[in-house]
Parts: sequence; C-alpha cells; structure tokens
Amino acid sequence: MGNEYFLHEKGFVKYLTGLSLPILFQNLLYVATSAINNLMFGYFGEVEMSGYSQAVQVFFIFTVLTYGFAATCKIMVSQFWGRNNKESIRTIMGYTLRMAACFSAVFTLLFLLVPTVPMKLFSSDPAVVELGCKYLRVVSLTAILYGMSNCLYNGFGGVERTDMYLYGNVLCYGLNLAINYVLIFGKLGFPQLGIIGAGIGSLVGRIAEFLYLFITFLRSPEFEFRLSDLRRTIRGTLKRDYYHAFKGMMGHEIIYSVGISMGQIIMGHISTIAVAAYNICYVLFSLVATLSTAFSTACQTAIGKIMGAGELDRARRASRTMLLLTFWVGVISAVLMVVFGDLFISLYNISADTVAYAKGIMPVMAVTAFFTAFEYTALVNIPRAGGDGFTGFIADCITMWCIAIPLAWFAAFKWGLSPVYVIALIKCDMPLKSAIGVVAVLRGKWIKDLTHDGENTGTAATV
Repeated sequence: MGNEYFLHEKGFVKYLTGLSLPILFQNLLYVATSAINNLMFGYFGEVEMSGYSQAVQVFFIFTVLTYGFAATCKIMVSQFWGRNNKESIRTIMGYTLRMAACFSAVFTLLFLLVPTVPMKLFSSDPAVVELGCKYLRVVSLTAILYGMSNCLYNGFGGVERTDMYLYGNVLCYGLNLAINYVLIFGKLGFPQLGIIGAGIGSLVGRIAEFLYLFITFLRSPEFEFRLSDLRRTIRGTLKRDYYHAFKGMMGHEIIYSVGISMGQIIMGHISTIAVAAYNICYVLFSLVATLSTAFSTACQTAIGKIMGAGELDRARRASRTMLLLTFWVGVISAVLMVVFGDLFISLYNISADTVAYAKGIMPVMAVTAFFTAFEYTALVNIPRAGGDGFTGFIADCITMWCIAIPLAWFAAFKWGLSPVYVIALIKCDMPLKSAIGVVAVLRGKWIKDLTHDGENTGTAATV
C-alpha cells in the first residue's frame, strides 16, 4: 500500500509504545494481584477459590459499567487536549467525577445490603455464595472510590499522562497484596481472616489510590482543576456530544460486562470444579490480555488527540497502521497462552479432575487471546476515539447475546456437553466481533470531531 493508506511517520510506533508501557504495567499489576489472590485461596481448596473468584466477577460487572463514564471522559478530554481547551476539560472532569460517584453509590448499597442476590446468579453452591457475600460486603466500601479513580485514570490518559496508570496501581496493589497475605493467612500476629482479609486489603489499597490520584489531579498543570469545578455541569453542544458518546458506550458496557460474566454464571451452575478450572485459565488469559488492553488504550489516546487537532485523514491512516500492529499483538498473546498454560495450571493445589478441565479449556482461551486484540482495538477503542460506542454495542448484541450465549446455555443445560465445549461456544463470538471491528475501522464512519471549536467551550454553571 502507498503512503496515502498507512501512516508512515518516524517515531509513531515508538510513541504508541511509550503510551502503552505504563498501561501494560498497570494492567499486569491488577491481574497479577487477582492471580496471586487466586493462588492464595487455592491453598485452601476449590470452594474458597471459587467463592473469591465469583465474588470478583460480581464486582467486575460494576467496574466495567463505571467505564461508561470513564471512557466518555477520556474521549472528550483527549480531543479537547488536541485543541488545548482546558476550560472544557475541567467541565468534563468535574461533571464526570460527580456522576460516577452517584452511580457507584448505588452499587455500594447493593453489595452491602443484598450481596446474596448477585452471588446466587453466579453459583448454586451455598458455601461459595456465603464466602462471596463476605467479600462483597467489605469491598462495597470501595465502589465510590473505584468509580472516581477510574475517571481520574482516564482523564490523565486523555492528556497523555499514562504514567499515572502505573504510579497509582503500584501503590494500590502493592498495599493490597501485602495486607492480603497478612490477613488471609494470619501472619505477623494478626488473625486469619480468609476472604474478609482480602476485602480489607482491597479497601485499604483503594483508599490510598484515590487519595494519590486526586491530590495529583488537583496539582496537575494539564488540568488546572479546582475543587469548585466539581460543581460544573454541561450544556448545549457539549451536553449533546457528551451524551451521544456516553449512551453508546454505557449500553455497550452493560451488555458486554453481563455477557462476559455469563461464562462464569453458566460454569457456576455446572459444578464448583468447572468454575475453578475456568477461573485458572481466565487468570492466565487476563494476564496475557494486558498486552491487548494496553496497546488498544494507547491507540485510543493517540487517535483522540489527532482528531482533536482536526487531522481527520491522518487519524484514518493511523487507524489502519494500528490494525497491522494489532495482528502481532494477537499472535504474541496466543503464543504466550500456549507456552505457559500447563506451567500455570501446575501452580495450583487442585484435584486431577480440575486439572483435566483446565488443560482442555486453555487452548480455547489461547485462540480467544488472539481475537481479543482485534476486539479491543478495532471494535472498541479506535471507534470510541471518535465517539462511536454503538458499533461495539450492536456487534455484542448480535454475536454475544444472539449466538454465543444461547449456544453455551443449550450446551450446558440441554445437551450436557463438557465444560470445555461450553467455554468454546461462549467464546465463539470473538472471531465475528473481530471481523466487524476491522471492517468498521476500514470504513472510517467512526471518525467524528466532538470538539466543534468554540461551540464546546464548556460551562462553569453549577447544579
């Protein structure tokens, strides 16, 4: 292809790498914390490990939903950053932080008061449900902190401060792991609290993370934010563009988070052994998928800034270049799953049946890892950089909810197939979504300027 098709700029790949690395380390810290916690609970047995992992999946739905606010914030901030419009950036940050806090408060009440309702969706084992409820009651206190921190991370990402992903998470997960080890096993004279200890570790880590991010945010010259800006609201063209982006993204996050969790829900009603096997494979998959997450997030930041500067043709050529790089990210991810699969399974103290299931599921997750790279980059983050959250929403509605989930449900509860085949069917949407994403990027209809120059200057009006 000629120079007019791809972006042939010296230093572009280096620029993407520089944006990606802090996010990669942040994601690795997050997933490594979950993996180590799984290993800790694996020491006690399948029931304890399943109780923790299923409770984490319940909380995962909340975390993904908060990304509807965070992703909208990042897209708008990155485009205004490309135009050096700090007034609108402050308005977006203040409004988004306030809305995310209110939204997260609802989940605080849910997890604190009625944790059995979501836990029973994920498991039919009373022992697993009881353990999961203990964890959710403690981590319910982190919901508001997490919702606001997620927006802060994405706000920093929008102004190319991806280093904050690393610094904040080193603090959060460093404290989390240290406290978890002490309280789960009862070290240094503390009582053995098990899963409650893991919840306390998460709470302390989230408090420290939020304080660090918010104080840094207030001192950051990229934002020039003041506490009074938390009262800002949005009006006019800015409000229209914000909610146009938000509706598609929040809709997508809802069906995506619940859809992803359907794998856990279906496995949870097959057997506790099946849950344990799938979660072991999913932990390694999550570690490997940090490559795709980091790269695709960097692509979103880069595309958003280019579009904010009004260079729409350059954004189109950059997106095609990113697709080529995505292929190699997918290949590396799949190879890592294959190479380290058996070794990772051997780290767990589990039964022979659980090992057999896990070894059968691992190749399925390797194929999934390849297509995940295209899903994250082509279906989610590149289109979202232009405010298009509807392409991913429609793709998941069709491929996940109309094809993969019904097939997996029938396989588990009507056809009585092995958990390995159930997982293969619930992941069969990945190639389809990847193809839809690639076609969408190449067509270029996602390219939309959300800044409108002087129209979107924001407003300091208060509520």
